[in-house]
Amino acid sequence: MLDLINADRAKFGRPPVRLGMNAAAQQHAEDMLNNFYIGHVDSGGMKPYMRYSLAGGLGAMGENAAYAGTEDPNDTRLYAPIVPRERLAQLQYAMMYDDADSNWGHRDQILEPQHQVVNIGIAFTQTRLALIQHFEENYVTFTHAPILANGVLTLGGTVDAMLGALRSVDIYYDPTPRAYTHAQLLAQPHSYSVGTSTRPAIQVILPAPPGSFYPSLPTYVSVAESWTGTGTSFQISANIASRITQPGVYTLLLWSANADYPLTTIALFAG
Repeated sequence: MLDLINADRAKFGRPPVRLGMNAAAQQHAEDMLNNFYIGHVDSGGMKPYMRYSLAGGLGAMGENAAYAGTEDPNDTRLYAPIVPRERLAQLQYAMMYDDADSNWGHRDQILEPQHQVVNIGIAFTQTRLALIQHFEENYVTFTHAPILANGVLTLGGTVDAMLGALRSVDIYYDPTPRAYTHAQLLAQPHSYSVGTSTRPAIQVILPAPPGSFYPSLPTYVSVAESWTGTGTSFQISANIASRITQPGVYTLLLWSANADYPLTTIALFAG
């Protein structure tokens, strides 16, 4: 599978990705197989970045999901056995060259130039197969991984020099995950978003320069109490307790000066 992905990336002038070790991809493939569905939300109600973070991921990620076979656990019809290697090649081809029904989202994910790593999950029986691709990038080296404790967010590290200094931390909210029934798994949309709104629930920004102030800010914007560092290094502390209004999942998207994509999709669980 890694060779197929890199062959497709090479055709479009993209650098190769290396194989990652985050366990969430394999766990999700097994969940899809065991529960007879294809989808980004798993049987526990979790989205991809939640699983990725719980498995130790500290970068940014995006997921492709593919499935072959029946989604009816009561289907007793006889099916021809699949050949896993052949079916994986067919699924990869479909995501690259027959993806119009998904607005070419799978293809776009495969070809994103900033990806560095792919975590692959494969699970199969004689007649069904589930495939997960978790594409990942790690452009932030953390000396202090993000922690949300008593309403105070702290984090520290260094951004890859090519991407410039950190400029903001966007935080998106999801309700606490709840288990899905099989019917809910089948009915879910075949795409996902970070959070439940296109706008972040909270945005943490740098303090105003000495001697100046922000005249007015949107209600969702929070000025960090402390934001220090030189070059692309940073140490941030922000009291966002007044904006953590309900339990759930608060996902951090870090943005830097020279990148038009988020550097992280780190999910923090509150309450």
